[in-house]
Amino acid sequence: MLGSSPPWNPSRYHSAVLRLIGFFVLVFVVRSLLVHVPVIGPLFARTGWIGLWLTAMLLSFVFGRVGERMVRVQRDRAEVRRLLAVDSPHAHGKVGALLLAQGRARAATPHLERAVQGEPDAAEWHYRLGLALSARGERTRAIEELRRALEIDPERGYGTARMRLAQALFEAGEAERSLAELETFERLHGPTPESAYRRARALRVLGRREKARAALDEVGTLAREAARYQKGGAAKWVARAALARIL
Repeated sequence: MLGSSPPWNPSRYHSAVLRLIGFFVLVFVVRSLLVHVPVIGPLFARTGWIGLWLTAMLLSFVFGRVGERMVRVQRDRAEVRRLLAVDSPHAHGKVGALLLAQGRARAATPHLERAVQGEPDAAEWHYRLGLALSARGERTRAIEELRRALEIDPERGYGTARMRLAQALFEAGEAERSLAELETFERLHGPTPESAYRRARALRVLGRREKARAALDEVGTLAREAARYQKGGAAKWVARAALARIL
């Protein structure tokens, strides 16, 4: 009937009450553990009900994040099943890119290899496979795939592929070749805080200390001159440059 209240369900009510009681029991247990943690322990030990409230807030935050992650994992799994409903190289490439974005480089690799085999002229799949291999520490293959991506599309991702190639070369112990790729990147796209930082690292390894220090100083200048939407990403390289000066 329109406007009528839902029927009374005692079992649902009892279940909700039990969950609430269980949550508060957990709050007391967690608080009793937190009081023994160095530094923050006194905060929970001396504040009485405020300590319980802080513990409840902390648990609510943790449960919320865990719940969000579970929902995201379920959504991603459903997306993988949807994509693989059609067994094609392109579908495998999409799945590989999705897994790689989740930080699952090992799981992404076979899908991206299928994509590269089926669509060898697609720079995107070579690039993604290069990233996955690099994350797994397979530098030689990663460099080959990133170079292939650049051969197909020299401007791929506004220079992102070249930057990742320079990174892979440096991590493979090839500082000179890494520096050459960074110089090409900066000639084509202009210097960025990241390119200046990576240039400084390569120069330092090559023993060019003065130029390395100048490149580290350049990181801060480039960050200040960056567009507003780029400043968040630039801050990371400023922090790394500051740390590199100390070490």
